[in-house]
Formats: sequence, C-alpha cells, structure tokens
Amino acid sequence: MENRNKKYWAFISYSHHDRKWGKWLHKKLETYQVPETLIGTEGRNGPVPRRLFPVFRDRDELSSSTDLGKNIKIALSQSRYLIVICSPRSARSHWVNQEVKTFKELGNENQVLCLIIDGESYASDKPDLYLEECFPDAIKYRVSTGGEITNQRIDPVAADLRNNKDGKSNALLKLISGMLGVDYDALKQRDHARKIKRQRIILIASVILLSIFSYLGLGYYQADTKLRQSFIQSRIDKARTCGQTMKEGILSDDLLGIASLAFSLRTKPVKYVVILNDQGKILTQSGDLSETALEKIELITSDEVKNTIQEEYSLKGEDLPESIVIEPITFQNLLVGYCILGF
Repeated sequence: MENRNKKYWAFISYSHHDRKWGKWLHKKLETYQVPETLIGTEGRNGPVPRRLFPVFRDRDELSSSTDLGKNIKIALSQSRYLIVICSPRSARSHWVNQEVKTFKELGNENQVLCLIIDGESYASDKPDLYLEECFPDAIKYRVSTGGEITNQRIDPVAADLRNNKDGKSNALLKLISGMLGVDYDALKQRDHARKIKRQRIILIASVILLSIFSYLGLGYYQADTKLRQSFIQSRIDKARTCGQTMKEGILSDDLLGIASLAFSLRTKPVKYVVILNDQGKILTQSGDLSETALEKIELITSDEVKNTIQEEYSLKGEDLPESIVIEPITFQNLLVGYCILGF
C-alpha cells in the first residue's frame, strides 16, 4: 500500500506501564495544527497536511478483539509511521519488540520514530547499566524480510522529552517534523511564530475587552454619581423647606409649633433638627443626640456641627453616613439652627 494512502498517520507502541505517555502523545499528535505557511507545501512524503489525524494507539483500541495479533498487524500495515515510546519497560516488553519487528518486516525500516521518556540508549552494551536500556532489540538492529532480527546495528531517529534533553515541546516537534517530512528547524520557527501571533491576538482581545468593561464601568459610575447627587440635592431642598418653616415659626413666636415640627420630622428623612435662639442657645431639638453633643452643637459653622455629630457616631461605634446633609437656618443674618439629615 502506498504510504500516502494508508489509514493512520502513526501507530504508537508502548509498554502498558507507560500508558499515560501513550495517551499524552496520542492527544498531542491528533490535535496539533500545522502552521498555515507549511500547509500544502511539498514535504519529503508529499504535500504537508493540515492535521496528523488519525493516530492509532495500539492495543487499547483492540482490547475487545478476538484476534489481537491479526488486528495489530492490519493496523501496522495501515500506518505510515511507527512511534515507539522508549523506556526500560518497553525495552523488555515482548509486545513492543514484536510490533517493531512486524512493522519493519513490512518494509518500513525508515518509518520508525522513537520517543525516549526514561533510561539510556544502548545501555545494554555496558554491564553495569544493562537494566537502563530503553531501546528494544528490534529498534537497535535491522530486521530481515523474514522477520528475524539481524546483528546489523542502526541508529534510530529519536526525540528525548526529558528536561535535560529535548524537553516535551521540542521532542514533540521533532516527531512531527519527521512525520510531515519537513525540516525540524523550519517547523520550530513557524510554530514559534504562530504562538507569538496567537499571544498578540489574545493580548489585543484582552485590551479590547478591558476597554469595553472600563467604558461600561465608567458609564455605570457616572450614572450612579448623577443619581446620588440628585438624591442628595432633594434632601438639601427638604432641609431648606424645613428651615423656612422654622423661620416662620420663630417670627410668630410659635415655639410650640416649632417643637411639633421638630418632633414630626423624626419619622421623615430628617434625622436631627436643632433650633437655637439668637444667643446660640438650644431652643428645642428633635433626635437622639446626647446632652454632651447638644452642648457642643452651640457652634456657628456647619463643619463644626458635622464634626460634633461624627464624634457622637464614633461613641456608638458607628460610621458617619457618607451623604449626611447639614443645612444652616438663619434669621436676619443670625444663625438660629440647623436642619441635619442623615441617611
């Protein structure tokens, strides 16, 4: 079967002890998107595809098969590449060695790729490191057309994903470049350029979203501020109305009427009403200020009155309302009281 007409891009062979790496590689290969600048260009094995899909992950896909050996041979014959996950476990695995032999027997000697995850290559040549060998025999030697391992040693194409070697990202790109038939450095450069472009797009999108949310937040803040200012202004207007009513009461010496008004305001937005006489003495008051506070309120400025009330709140362990309004009440240029609103 011609290589480009085969069903699978690769057959992944591994020891069951290394199953997690088999799953990792399977997902990475099938989800890898080839850089746009390479798609359709001529590689060593024909036009470069958009994706490497599908990839066969050996025995897990045939776990329910009644004839495992036969179906594995069929899958191997339908795969363009054999990728062997190499470790001391796979080097001692009968299945992995057999899969490599079968694939090479089909005439695919140059289509075998290795991914080293653990151990050392050719460690079996050194007696003290024998158990660290990561290559199965069928990887290290040529296989005859009759399926026999010869004594002719070869150097397999291998990527090493360990941190002190290629690392995961570069090892993956090495395998992909081999499967696509393109130069590794060219693929790495294009892959890096694509990542930079993607990061820029994400950054620009983030800035745009941040600007939108900032604009919306500013609009909300401005609307809230305008509503709050309108609310406070309505309270000030009410305070002035109360002050005017009190002035009229003072003109007519209607102290009882003033006291009645002050008392009625307790159930309205006005929290405290303090009326002073022309000597600055308290004439009548409504609210729950302490005697000490009432003594201190015989002052002449709104700021001082506010400070006094703030002290009163502090004694209660409370914070002064943020939008408290203090409206002075004057009569013939004399301060006669304050209409104090807290909400």
